[in-house]
Amino acid sequence: MADVKADIDELTRLLEQAKRPAVRTLLNTELSRLQRIHGSLVPAQNGVSTPSATPEANGSTQASATAATATTVVRPKPATQAGAYASPIKSYGWEETDTTVKIYVTSLDGVGTLPAEQIRCQFGERSFMLEVDNLNGKNYSLEIRQLCKKIDEAKSSFKVRKNGINLTMHKATRGKWEHLTLAEQKKTEAKKPNLAPPSKDEDPGQGIMNLLKGMYDDGDDEMKRTLRKAWCESQDKQKSGGGMPDMGMPGMGMPGGMGGMPGGMGGLMDM
Repeated sequence: MADVKADIDELTRLLEQAKRPAVRTLLNTELSRLQRIHGSLVPAQNGVSTPSATPEANGSTQASATAATATTVVRPKPATQAGAYASPIKSYGWEETDTTVKIYVTSLDGVGTLPAEQIRCQFGERSFMLEVDNLNGKNYSLEIRQLCKKIDEAKSSFKVRKNGINLTMHKATRGKWEHLTLAEQKKTEAKKPNLAPPSKDEDPGQGIMNLLKGMYDDGDDEMKRTLRKAWCESQDKQKSGGGMPDMGMPGMGMPGGMGGMPGGMGGLMDM
């Protein structure tokens, strides 16, 4: 009986410390079972007789109780440790003002129930690393190593919501970024046509053709149709001895072939 009482006391202390719902349920189940056993032993020690059954019946009852106990004990899954593999967070949104950049992570159901020590975010001069440990048995992370521009890491912070996390980064310099990462900015800049005036040694006509090629490569279907139409009209004009119509270049025909266009410039006619 003393062992049963000691077990009850120990479980009571553990229940006071437990935070996770599954763990508290498990402890409550075992505590109730031991309290029932303890309650049945107290009358026997005080000399109070209790109805007894035949040895065979007692054996059957004990077997049934053992089987019932075996089916109700649930082993909790081991917690995912910090530092283990983390699934990358790919779904998030962002917005900016002249002074801040905010990132919204909304795909973390139940993250608001986690202890504070399981959620971390480290900010750098042009980076941040968000980590979430053991959310429904999995670790998660979101890392950007090269932000578009510098931030004030000391002023930056994060806030945990019921099913998501909001990050607020303060810009080191006021102004618009237009892009979140440096890679996105470089990719956009690479697509911009070169509008610099041609050098003395460069053929002005070739510079214009390169500009038109860039417009065609990056343009939508309507832009492509417009350029194809202009090309056809310029070819007709050239055959009659004129220049390029309606494009601000009187007397200048478009060089045949226009190398670099899909299939040569002639490829425009096939699209």
